[in-house]
This record gives sequence, structure tokens and C-alpha cells, in this order.
Amino acid sequence: MAFAWRQADLATRAGVSESTIKAAEKGSPVSSENLLRLLLALGHGSDVIKMLDAPHYPDLDAQARFFEMKPTASPALAKKRVRPKA
Repeated sequence: MAFAWRQADLATRAGVSESTIKAAEKGSPVSSENLLRLLLALGHGSDVIKMLDAPHYPDLDAQARFFEMKPTASPALAKKRVRPKA
């Protein structure tokens, strides 16, 4: 999509400041809320909403189970022996 908008036009349509537009164009961090506002103003917000609502993303319980399986420290760095010498 090509728009003949100035930064001020996009800022007004998206409900953000012009400095937010400039930051986004430079690749500087912007809040997720402002990013969504920009995408909605540019006609791409529904794509992001569909992606976030996608059923293939794991739920929080699955994520918690994944992190419970990960070791918190390397056995090589442990100060105590896990098994006594044989």
C-alpha cells in the first residue's frame, strides 16, 4: 500500500505523536500499543490481531512446563557432587 501521507497525517490518523512516527521509521523502539496503532492506520492491524490470536501458539501452562524442564545450572558448574564417588 502506498499512501501520500506526511508524518503529521499518519500521526493524526494513528493517534500517536510525530516523534513516535520518526522513531518507528528510524527503527527505534516504540511501544506495542503505538505499533498496533500505526499498523491499524496503515491497514495492517488486522493481520497482527489474527497472528496474535493464532491457535498454534502455546498456552501459558505449556510455556510453564517447558521452563520447568530446562536445567537452571550446568552440572559442570555445580559446587556439590550430584552422585558420590563410586
